Amino acid sequence: LWILRDGNKRPLDPQTGRLVDVTTCTGITLEQAREAQHRLRSAGVGLLIRPPLVLIDLDNVLGEDGEPLAHYRQLCEDFLELDTATFLSLSGRGLHLIALVENDDVLASLRRGGTSALQARKEIRCESSGEKVGDCIFFGYCAITLERYGDPRPVRDVSLPVQRLQGRYLAGARSDSETLPM
Repeated sequence: LWILRDGNKRPLDPQTGRLVDVTTCTGITLEQAREAQHRLRSAGVGLLIRPPLVLIDLDNVLGEDGEPLAHYRQLCEDFLELDTATFLSLSGRGLHLIALVENDDVLASLRRGGTSALQARKEIRCESSGEKVGDCIFFGYCAITLERYGDPRPVRDVSLPVQRLQGRYLAGARSDSETLPM
């Protein structure tokens, strides 16, 4: 589900070009959003995130050369192994991974402890330093560049591989020793 965005990354209604509440709006196809972007002269597009869609937003993990910074290399490799659609962030220094989590038990486990019921997101922290490097977003909105990072990949179901990343990177997630029912 796609909508438009302004130059400040704020979400816009693709029909009117006005600011919109992402908790109640409905999106359109990417092709329709690109047409509306051109017609309304908006700054770009944004992705509405609704289950089972999940967006992994990694901030400032890339150097000027577009490669992962040394202290984030393992984190980037681990998330890129999810092998799902990946885009550069608007700054060019971060990554947006768009994925599906179609297993309800895994999705519930990921969402446990999120910051709120409506704008559900969970912090992603660097395993070695503990610093916040991004968010895993389960419900909300994110401005997207559509500039692919790496080889083009489709949006995939990452229910199984994302489980091993929970205890390492997601704040308040289950530990690796806990198992999830399948």
